Amino acid sequence: MTKCFVCGEALTKDNRAVEHIFPNALGGKLKSSDLLCSSCNSEIGEQIDAELVKQLNPFMLFLNVKRQRGKSQPVILTGNNGKQFYLNQEGQILEKDKHEIEETKEENKVIIKAKNIKVLRNYMKRKYPQIPEEEIIQNSKTNTEYGDSIEMKLQVSFGGEKALLANLKIAIEYFLYSGLDINDVQDAINDLRSQKTKRVELLVGQSITLCPAKNDFYNSIMLCCDGESRKAYVIIEFFSSIQVLIKLTDRYSGKTLSKLYSEGTKSTEIKEIENLKFPITTEEAFGFEYPLSNPNFNEPQKSVESLLSAAFSYEDSPLFKLQKEKIDKIVQEAIDETICKMIPEGEPITEEAYKLFCDKLTELVQNNFYIK
Repeated sequence: MTKCFVCGEALTKDNRAVEHIFPNALGGKLKSSDLLCSSCNSEIGEQIDAELVKQLNPFMLFLNVKRQRGKSQPVILTGNNGKQFYLNQEGQILEKDKHEIEETKEENKVIIKAKNIKVLRNYMKRKYPQIPEEEIIQNSKTNTEYGDSIEMKLQVSFGGEKALLANLKIAIEYFLYSGLDINDVQDAINDLRSQKTKRVELLVGQSITLCPAKNDFYNSIMLCCDGESRKAYVIIEFFSSIQVLIKLTDRYSGKTLSKLYSEGTKSTEIKEIENLKFPITTEEAFGFEYPLSNPNFNEPQKSVESLLSAAFSYEDSPLFKLQKEKIDKIVQEAIDETICKMIPEGEPITEEAYKLFCDKLTELVQNNFYIK
């Protein structure tokens, strides 16, 4: 009978948890019902997993990663004017403290401002159900406002005790999922129980790529077990960008083996490869200490920049939607300011109007997309 690896309780149909080895909130596909009881999953797993997911949420949002439940939370951007904004999954940037609906009264009329027609419909149905819906739509006016171009900054951090413990949990679960002896990782399990560990390091500047990103980004885990040194380590890679090293055990009792598991974040693609060359020796792995091992910090920065750059090309990414919406607005503004003012509706566009349109479009593109 299978037991929970944390508390040792026998797993039954009533208490076993379906555990995603990569958390479901990160789009994890690999799962097992032979690892944790529901109580330990709630008390230990969900607490530390939540912190890891929170830190990786911007990458989830930018790549619009699909998962079984829920959506990625909006991320907070800070403008150079000090204001904070939300970027959501629809590619909209909204002021953090600005309401979706603003209602004011002027003399004998009520003025209602909504961010879009859908919000207006829902608000009116709720507060003014006596007014026909079609009358609302016919009498409403659409107005697009253009503010000054604001440079947005996003701060992403990774690490901390809970997030590192979540990586230890992933490593232990993959070791056990691979059918290896639980006694070999008992010390690591004790670390997880006590919520303290020195086994986990950010792996920075080692020029290691577990699953090269071509048309996708991968969450990967590589298990390296050395029968001679009796050491086993795990490397976890998130979004082909961030890597974590787990010094899993120095009491390994099995044969030398290596396994790589990778799952695409944009597709259903899964890769499983065995008997690969170890990326680093067990001595190098167990001797690595972040940041004392003099890592090259430019490498993870370049990886993250590459990920963000690629996100602009994914059609369902909020960054792609944001960019497209901005371009559409700029083109429409150029048309409104030139062709619509010069040419009556239905008349052919003159060469002069077209030239002015091109000049205006160029001006707007420079103002909105290039740093002055």
